[in-house]
Amino acid sequence: MRLEISSVTVLRQDDDLVMGCHLDGPKTGSVDAYVFEVHGWVVSTAEVVVVEFVHERGVMASVEPRVPRPDVAKKYAIPSAAGFWKVIGTVGLAPEFTLTVRVVFADGRNREIALISGRIRLRSAFTPSMQPLMLTSLGRSGSTWLMRMLAEHPSVLVHERYPYEARVCSYWMHFIKVLAEPAGLTASVDFYEDVTKLAQFPFSFMSPAKHAHPREQVAVDRWYAGSHVEELAAMAQNAAESFYREYATARGRSTVAYFAEKSAPAGHCAWTIWQLYPQAKEIFLFRDPRDILASALAFNAKRGFPSFGRQHVGTDEEFIEVVRADLMSLVSRWKHRSSRGALLRYEDLVRSPQAALREMLDTFALDSSAVVVNSMVQAGNEVTAEVDRHRTSPDGQSSVGRWVKDLEPRLQSMCNDAFRGLLDEVGYGWP
Repeated sequence: MRLEISSVTVLRQDDDLVMGCHLDGPKTGSVDAYVFEVHGWVVSTAEVVVVEFVHERGVMASVEPRVPRPDVAKKYAIPSAAGFWKVIGTVGLAPEFTLTVRVVFADGRNREIALISGRIRLRSAFTPSMQPLMLTSLGRSGSTWLMRMLAEHPSVLVHERYPYEARVCSYWMHFIKVLAEPAGLTASVDFYEDVTKLAQFPFSFMSPAKHAHPREQVAVDRWYAGSHVEELAAMAQNAAESFYREYATARGRSTVAYFAEKSAPAGHCAWTIWQLYPQAKEIFLFRDPRDILASALAFNAKRGFPSFGRQHVGTDEEFIEVVRADLMSLVSRWKHRSSRGALLRYEDLVRSPQAALREMLDTFALDSSAVVVNSMVQAGNEVTAEVDRHRTSPDGQSSVGRWVKDLEPRLQSMCNDAFRGLLDEVGYGWP
């Protein structure tokens, strides 16, 4: 079984905006593919311009409601009804996922009309000899510092190009999703015009409302949605491991168990990793979000341009909400993946680096001897020109609680209101 649809729920509407809605498909049960089809319709008092499919608060697919539904129009005695059909690719979804089906109206309002839940396990014939060790955190949480220390562990391989963001494995996981994603021919027909972009595979499914399916089309659909995806997965894993094997050989490393990377911001890369690498591990690095905000603002000022999400909003007050949303996503990922992860607090790493590293290494059954841990701490204490450019505090100790002096009282108060309680589950007390 590649995919199972466990439940399909049409949501009751509590206002008069949506008069009626329904999903004719998918049906619950097993699907021998990494895609499923959604058929449905909605009748409303306002124009529906798009139907969106939301996974973990992000829109992962959308379609315009252009399928004629004369049966529905007749039932509601209206000229036409908004029918929709979409093939949903499951690569990049959580192993146990829920998609929210949401309709968006011309005036910007939206309504959730259904939930689709299921389970997926992406398979591959490739057998890895080393496993990913992913570092997941928000920006300005000490991830670059921790990656430098991880590079000193004899069983962990890090591509040592500052600031340690090669993300080779994540790249190939994204490769799988792009080429496995169902697409229309118009979406990929000009793939050859831009050599810098990876276009979708030039194949499209045929709408059953518009086309009869010849036998050869059914056969190719089955290949594209099944074995094709698994072939891509094996290719991607082999490419990632080849890179790290070559790098390990060049560095004279022969006892590597893990290659470490910072997680890609896109969640689909991480979920694909966890399915293809059952022994993968993850470090969740948390930091007081008030210090994250202060550090991000200082780093933006130092470099002369906004980043870390500040570029997407107009004010520092709005930036607080960006950090809050990112923090909620990080906590959610920790809840879902903590069984294979270690939780590390930036403040503990600053105040007691040996103890924090030893606890983390013990979680993964890695060598945590004094010799190894001390070498990691020593590497983390090295100050280079690159490290100096990255810093916005004189040292680690002064970076803890910096928000008290760096943020003006109004922002401090807003931060306390926005972040209070969000980190209770990861051991942060709050005033």
